[in-house]
Amino acid sequence: MDPDQAVGFQFHPTDEQLIHHYLNLKNLGFDDRVTNIGEIEICNFEPWQLPERAVTPTNDYTWYFFTRPDYRYTNSRRANRITNGGYWKVIGKARKIVDGNNDEIGTKKTLVFLQGNVPKGVKTNWVIHEYHSNMNNSDQRDFVLCRLKKKPGGHFDDAIDEEGQPIQHNVAQQIDPQLHGDNLESQ
Repeated sequence: MDPDQAVGFQFHPTDEQLIHHYLNLKNLGFDDRVTNIGEIEICNFEPWQLPERAVTPTNDYTWYFFTRPDYRYTNSRRANRITNGGYWKVIGKARKIVDGNNDEIGTKKTLVFLQGNVPKGVKTNWVIHEYHSNMNNSDQRDFVLCRLKKKPGGHFDDAIDEEGQPIQHNVAQQIDPQLHGDNLESQ
């Protein structure tokens, strides 16, 4: 499939498009219809090594991959997300993805990459949104779709809350805390 004609790639695919048009087709074995998103073992690489392995090049610090979850135990759905130089940590709760009919079609988890060993890793500016389909078919394969993002400069230390949502900073409060009653001398 020509990446210029791929569903959603001209403006960024929506969560619904990622589940319906890409992840479900991949899980059903229609690899020839999702060739613009490559398959890779995410944890075999550090996040900064992944962009050069993306099938569809981009200039906006966002890349897409299919990967098979690496479960820690055969009877468990707990994923192993450790690389040689760090680990991917789930932050917040999995969020439901719904289609146009308001039916739940999947979930999205947010993970941040921490360099170093568990539990003393240092947060970086690399984030993955991991998409899981709710499609139930006994013949389907087990893939997740990952949207890798790099925030230019800085770290994500304060950029994502416990729910995995971006934090909106109050710029006026950062410039002059006294405007918002944060004057410690008056307390």
